[in-house]
Amino acid sequence: MLENNRNENDKAPAAQWISVATVANDIEFEITAGLLKTAGIPVIRKVKGVDGHILGAPSGGIDIIVPEDRYEEVMKLLHYEDETNDNEAIDN
Repeated sequence: MLENNRNENDKAPAAQWISVATVANDIEFEITAGLLKTAGIPVIRKVKGVDGHILGAPSGGIDIIVPEDRYEEVMKLLHYEDETNDNEAIDN
């Protein structure tokens, strides 16, 4: 068994987490979480609703929760495509 060499007073403060988006289903969650994880941002999944899933889909959506100190980085990643599409000329 491994021993913890830190005493009670040496514990690092717990990270604060914040919900940055709610998606409708597992596919949307996996796509968004994959983007964030690729950038090195940890993601927590929180299924909303009374009893989780109804007929295979979350009844109230799925919250995407990330460390609060990464909020600005997450927002830039999630809105990156919108910003680039607004600035790109369409060649036809």
